[in-house]
Amino acid sequence: MTVFSPLGWAAAGISQMEGATWEHAMVHLNLAEPALFYVRLLFGAGDLIKHGVLRPEMKFHLTHRAVKEMNSAIGDPRRCTSEAIILAVSFIALYEVSFSGDMAVARLHRTAQARMIASRGGLSALNLPDIVKHIV
Repeated sequence: MTVFSPLGWAAAGISQMEGATWEHAMVHLNLAEPALFYVRLLFGAGDLIKHGVLRPEMKFHLTHRAVKEMNSAIGDPRRCTSEAIILAVSFIALYEVSFSGDMAVARLHRTAQARMIASRGGLSALNLPDIVKHIV
């Protein structure tokens, strides 16, 4: 797999190897969980929309799909606290801070994420690579 590391990884002290581990985990989780897939598409589209590369309507389309899939996952006892959903909530919070500037909503999502992680026995109990846990 070819990994195109984000420019911020070096500033965050994330090595190429850790970045590859992150990407590998995220690709597999994206393919397994539609909610995470659409949330990451929304997050990835944020700058493209902001700079006019994608039409602004794309934000609404991706938000709708992400919310629809998140609601479906939250209503499913097998999916509601999965690693992928926990990560999706993290990306939603980051999107809100990065593109909406909405700290209050981001805090609500981070609080919900903390409860989800606690219900699973803590961060160390999650079946995720260490670099993913570190970023979460």
